[in-house]
Amino acid sequence: MLEKKHIGKSTQSIWGGEQEHELYERSTQVPVVHSVSFGYKDIETWHKVALEESQ
Repeated sequence: MLEKKHIGKSTQSIWGGEQEHELYERSTQVPVVHSVSFGYKDIETWHKVALEESQ
C-alpha cells in the first residue's frame, strides 16, 4: 500500500482542484510539446520547402 505523505505547495497548485481521483492517478494536464516555428518570406518559398524542392 502507498503511505500518505505530506503534499507540497507546488503539487497542490497543480492537482488541488482535482476531486475525482487520487493525486497520483492519471494525468489531467496538457502535455508539453516542444516545437519550432519557421518563418518564410512568402507562401511560394514555404511551399517549395514543404515539397522538399528547396531549403
